[in-house]
Amino acid sequence: MPLTTQVLFGLPQCEIAAIIQDRLARCHSTSIVSGFVTVAGVKAISAPIRAIPTKLATLLVGAGTYGAFEALDGLVAAGVPANRLFVHLGHSSIGSGKSFCKYRPMLHSKIYLMENPDGTSCAFVGSHNLTDFAMNGKNGEAGVLIEGPSSDPQFETIRRHIAEARRQAVAYLPTMKAALNWWTVQFIEGFRAEVKDAPREVTGTRTIVALAARADGPLPGIDDIIYFELPTDLGKINSLTTEVHIYIFPESPATFATGLEALDQARSGLVCRTTGLELEEGGTELKADWILDGKADPLLSRAPNPLRPIPSPGVKQIRVKVVRHTEHEFDYLFENPKQSWEPAFEERAFPVLSGGREENGKVSNRQWALVKGLTEAGLTEHMALGQLLVEGIAGRGSYVGILLRRRKVIPLLETTIDDPLLEQLEDDAEQ
Repeated sequence: MPLTTQVLFGLPQCEIAAIIQDRLARCHSTSIVSGFVTVAGVKAISAPIRAIPTKLATLLVGAGTYGAFEALDGLVAAGVPANRLFVHLGHSSIGSGKSFCKYRPMLHSKIYLMENPDGTSCAFVGSHNLTDFAMNGKNGEAGVLIEGPSSDPQFETIRRHIAEARRQAVAYLPTMKAALNWWTVQFIEGFRAEVKDAPREVTGTRTIVALAARADGPLPGIDDIIYFELPTDLGKINSLTTEVHIYIFPESPATFATGLEALDQARSGLVCRTTGLELEEGGTELKADWILDGKADPLLSRAPNPLRPIPSPGVKQIRVKVVRHTEHEFDYLFENPKQSWEPAFEERAFPVLSGGREENGKVSNRQWALVKGLTEAGLTEHMALGQLLVEGIAGRGSYVGILLRRRKVIPLLETTIDDPLLEQLEDDAEQ
């Protein structure tokens, strides 16, 4: 019998439990390695093992739920020799004292090897963990089925892989359940922190941002006073503590939004402190060094002394003092920090996963459908205000706006995650 290899499957969402159970029923010995295991996964293939418990030569898992380890206890109670169950605890950074690094490389192998009485063997090698979702076709998975003479070098290689994984593992003991579950949680929490790498240095600091054009000539210096007007309906700015950031470009950006995206192209950035706030167009004669004027084409120019502005109705008159110069130091955000999304489904239910399947011992009528996108779960008050600001600025052609949130710009060579776990990784690498 020649060695054959069959790719499983053309459709990623295909159940594999029935095929594995069929091969398990035929074999006299099986060795299973799974990176992750759940109680439903063990149940999905355990019937042939419970029928002849001694055929399970090795069951080695990388991590699992508490219920999964209870399922291992159930196999032992059914007659599986306890010395055939193993847990691979992965690799962790060696730290001083009791410290350790949660980002640990785990065993990720998925192998189901069956040795048959007729001198042949078969092995499933792929992405299927011993879980309900993988075994019963709810995940998108891939794998190959290798069948042929047990003496074939491919099976020898698979056996060596299993033997080495077992050498690196520890024997499973029922008293380890709490510790093993804790260890799994440590990995998942560490992984969650690793993948949640969107910039987190966001503050809810309300900032007035003004964009101006000045092609050449001198720019405002420290302690210079700049005058501009802010539409009243863009927000309540009744406090002198509100920060004002002014960016000066060689020419006016096409829109306020495009200007925010191109702050690194500004000639100069100014961080300013509010020194004067006139409500209801009350400032008729003011002291200022510069004036930011013109909604369609906002220009920064020298102000006459004294400045006698004629403001349009519905504006606040603001004067600010330049505190320091800055480059592209901040990104400014409208979105709400607590956004959430809902899945958008394909109209038809997925044929392989549609109802009637047994789940956790019960027949489920749950309908599954392919997720085709994500939509926002609704606008919060902050998000609605942010949208109003964007629309208001775009509709009016204004180059002065109020931004609800901001974050520090981090150079590409620096990490975007302020996380002590990553600092520990860097320390370990240096050592």
